[in-house]
Amino acid sequence: MKQYLRIQIEREEDGRFLLNQNHMIQDIIETFGLKDAKTVKSPMETNYLKEMNSEQNVLPNNEEYRTAMGKLLYLATVSRPDIAAAVGIMSRKVLKPNKKDWNAVKRVVRYLKGTSNIKLKLPTSDRCTLTGYVDADWAGDSTDRKSTSGYLFFLSSRPTSCTSIKQSIVTLSSTEAEYVAAEHVSQEVLWLKRLLTDLGQPQLEPTKLNEDLQGCLVLRMLITKLLKPSSYLPNK
Repeated sequence: MKQYLRIQIEREEDGRFLLNQNHMIQDIIETFGLKDAKTVKSPMETNYLKEMNSEQNVLPNNEEYRTAMGKLLYLATVSRPDIAAAVGIMSRKVLKPNKKDWNAVKRVVRYLKGTSNIKLKLPTSDRCTLTGYVDADWAGDSTDRKSTSGYLFFLSSRPTSCTSIKQSIVTLSSTEAEYVAAEHVSQEVLWLKRLLTDLGQPQLEPTKLNEDLQGCLVLRMLITKLLKPSSYLPNK
């Protein structure tokens, strides 16, 4: 297989698969008239979140913006997880985008133009061990003070599933924000383990989730101890 659903597929001698969507990126560049635009080194400006809710210079219609979001979301989901956070944030403005939002979209396209040859490597391995990484910011959205969860799963050394998503509740601390993210990723663990079982690769060992905030780790440990039957059932 060389191409599938606008994904270019290569296989190296050691068995590794390389996924690339260079053709689709070139189509996006031409569609939005950025063939001669300068490239940038990052997909989003650092101050975009602070100014994303401005009501000034609203676009007359959101059709072109929605088209761009659909294309970029497909890229972020399949082969370009490096733009997932930026695209997820910009997707919040699909209903009523302004000129600054449209400039942010074009910045992502300019970033893709300069990195169009990047390939997602899927190495081969005899092992199929599922491992997850989870993190969260705290109150990253200045308008509603909601946080963003992010996680990444590897099947041995192969990136398998990743997401950057805004949390649905307002958390009162960084520990709570990290715990909400950990709860969300635990649901993904259960789904992935069931999927792998159906594919003949059951995960017989506990899945390791990597979390970097000590407060969240201690909280999870305390809750786990409280939920043990021995902690609330009377002694026989």
